[in-house]
Amino acid sequence: MLARNGVVSRIRNAASRHPRRTLAFTTTLCIVMASLSVVTLIQQWIDARDYAEATSRNLVTILQHDIDRTIETYNISLIATATQIEKPEVMGLPHRLRNAILFDSISLDSSSRLDLGTSFIVDKNGKLLIDAQRDPVPIANVADREYFRVHQQDPARGLFVSGPIVSRLNPGQEVIALSRRISKPDGTFDGVVGMGIQLEYFSRLLSSVKLSDESSLTLLTDNGNFVARLPRIDAAKPGNTAINPALLKKFNASAEGSFVARSGTDGVKRLFTFRHLPQLSMIIVAAPSQREVFAGWWRRAAIIGTLMVVFSAALQFVSLLLMAELRSRKESEARMRDLARTDGLTGLATRRVFDEVIAREHAVAKRAKRALTLLFIDVDHFKPFNDTYGHLAGDQALVNIARVLTNGLRYGSDLAARYGGEEFVLVLADTAEADAIEVAERLRLAVAALHIAHTHSSTGHLTVSMGVAAYDGTTSLDVNGLIELADEWLYQAKRLGRNRVYSEAYVSSH
Repeated sequence: MLARNGVVSRIRNAASRHPRRTLAFTTTLCIVMASLSVVTLIQQWIDARDYAEATSRNLVTILQHDIDRTIETYNISLIATATQIEKPEVMGLPHRLRNAILFDSISLDSSSRLDLGTSFIVDKNGKLLIDAQRDPVPIANVADREYFRVHQQDPARGLFVSGPIVSRLNPGQEVIALSRRISKPDGTFDGVVGMGIQLEYFSRLLSSVKLSDESSLTLLTDNGNFVARLPRIDAAKPGNTAINPALLKKFNASAEGSFVARSGTDGVKRLFTFRHLPQLSMIIVAAPSQREVFAGWWRRAAIIGTLMVVFSAALQFVSLLLMAELRSRKESEARMRDLARTDGLTGLATRRVFDEVIAREHAVAKRAKRALTLLFIDVDHFKPFNDTYGHLAGDQALVNIARVLTNGLRYGSDLAARYGGEEFVLVLADTAEADAIEVAERLRLAVAALHIAHTHSSTGHLTVSMGVAAYDGTTSLDVNGLIELADEWLYQAKRLGRNRVYSEAYVSSH
């Protein structure tokens, strides 16, 4: 896969061109891929939250419609009752017939609807006049109830929905009261018609929704009193106010919305999606836990993160292997180049290096009009030396002579090279012939001072002969001409008896 995409090829090419930048390249590649993964995960995080919000919003809408339909049904029933009670002919009927006209069948038989409390009528003083389900009517007064005072004080008020209360008509029953004003023909207050809806209705409604383990559904009043909650917990009993004030403030800041906060009821961090029910002065809230909302995202993040770590580690490992391989290859190539440029026996430069250096220095000397001198050196009677003392001794003798030549170099631009067999060359840049002759004589004497025994030599030890050819940067003498001239002067030195330096202007004697 990597090879197909060209990644390994790019790494190999980068490593071959810039070995030190290879790790930086792969690191940058990992950072880019990690950044793309982070961007993808952020988008998936946003998508997960948006999906959870949309799901909660749809759930809230469905519950709101169910509650609104129920309240509207009961409101129609209350309007009908308020209209009929002002008719004297209805109120003069026997109580069973009268109640059948005043109330619908649902109000008359609470067993048909488990969520419906008592339907009732009270007079202008709050005294219970009619109970749809009981006769004789129990003694009760609701003049202190909010749902009574609201209609008493506000003629224009239509349907009023109270907060959670404990019913006086059905002692111990927790309800919310729906009520409407009864007015005389002249508009003066004449009492209240109402009915109770048991809070259990809302609990059953919420229970009809299948929730995950960490989600919650809550119905509460605008002032923070619980009406119902799923799942049920002690802190959220109907009528309790256990909600965090800061949370309630956010709920009341707008008609609907979503936000993330920690629940004051159970301490779980949740995504709250809420909507106000204006007709009931209530708020319905769907709140899945944040952990639940992002559970799938965390799984994907773990997988992507793991894959990124593995991929990055593999990529870095591959790059390190390639770097090591290329470093080893370069070192091998460097060693091979060194071997090609360095004589394996003497450690001097090879003939190949000499050819490059003499050509370069000749061009520089010609351009700058400066001197260049070449020394050709040959070991005297070397074949008889090898025949007498053996090749190992001959090799050691060449090594010792090479060391003398190397020590005799004056500047970094000077070069000592093995020309072949027992022949050596010295390139002395920016060096006049007279100075080169001094160098040559010093080296000749230094070789003699090694006292390498040689029975076939007239001196009794190994010696060298040298030819010195000079170029002053102004003549037409080219590189090949300079080499041939140095070689010619070498053979002149050898013909004159060896162990001497010879040039056009000088010949040493001993």
